[in-house]
Amino acid sequence: MRNRVAYLEAEYIIAGATLEEDEKRERLSQLHRLAKREDFPILVENIALSLAELSGREEKLQLLDSVLGSERRGYNQVRAIVAKVGALQESEPATVLNRGDIARLAAAYSYLHAQRFSGLFDRCHDLLWRAFEAAGNTADLLRLFRHSSFVWRIRGDEVRETDSAKRLVSRKVAGDAAASSADIAVRYFWVRLRSLGAALRSLTE
Repeated sequence: MRNRVAYLEAEYIIAGATLEEDEKRERLSQLHRLAKREDFPILVENIALSLAELSGREEKLQLLDSVLGSERRGYNQVRAIVAKVGALQESEPATVLNRGDIARLAAAYSYLHAQRFSGLFDRCHDLLWRAFEAAGNTADLLRLFRHSSFVWRIRGDEVRETDSAKRLVSRKVAGDAAASSADIAVRYFWVRLRSLGAALRSLTE
């Protein structure tokens, strides 16, 4: 069995690296069916995630849901929910997220916050931010800013922190009743706003 899964994994890598899009989709579909038939669940998930990138919206969502339906909870499920929410938000018109998808995205954010996968963490932050903005949820935006800011400060990424701070300034945080239950996050926001420089502070005057 070990040799067989290693062979299929090698075929999957070769297909991804050497084939053009149409041929790649066809070959990955074949490998996906083989991996499912031979019961190699992690390989099935990996191939499904790659196939999703090459698929139209409906097929993409089906593939991503198949990964999310696994009893396992790990990196592949994080990748799947980030990709799914991205597809939903980028559709025209954007799809309103259900509570389950928001909860899974928030769990993925917590995972990525701890693991420090920079690119995927930033993508997850952006998707959560967009969901909270669409819902008019300033309190959750403040909490999200607080936790993401900590990561960006460690990375020295002042550009992303400043951009998020500017977007919060436009929401008039100081007088926002929804923010009153997030005292720590509000205080953190104003402390960071002062630290980010005169140009940014001028937006609050």
